[in-house]
Amino acid sequence: MAKHPQPWARQLDKYKKMNSARPVPPKRPKVSPKANKDKKKAGCTGCAAKGLKRLILGGAALLKSELGVDAADQELQDKRKSICLGCDSYDFGVCEDCGCFTAAKVKLKTEKCPKEKW
Repeated sequence: MAKHPQPWARQLDKYKKMNSARPVPPKRPKVSPKANKDKKKAGCTGCAAKGLKRLILGGAALLKSELGVDAADQELQDKRKSICLGCDSYDFGVCEDCGCFTAAKVKLKTEKCPKEKW
């Protein structure tokens, strides 16, 4: 298993770079509460449904990893962790490509890396 001396250092540099490049948002005009009540909110229900489905499936995967259902052996978990720590998509314990918590994802033998690294 390859040790990374300070995996948080790369994340801190990434965070600082991201915040230094962020433009200052313009001030929003004040709107009276009554004006907000008059407008009906219309939105895409497809996006909400996809998000809800992903949330439910992610919750089930988290539960499986905590209970040890479909658990990968320790050697495979360690190998996956080292690959994730060296990946550009790893961001404070979350995979930016799929949005999963890597600590839970590496424990399940049925899970796969979205970049097909493992």
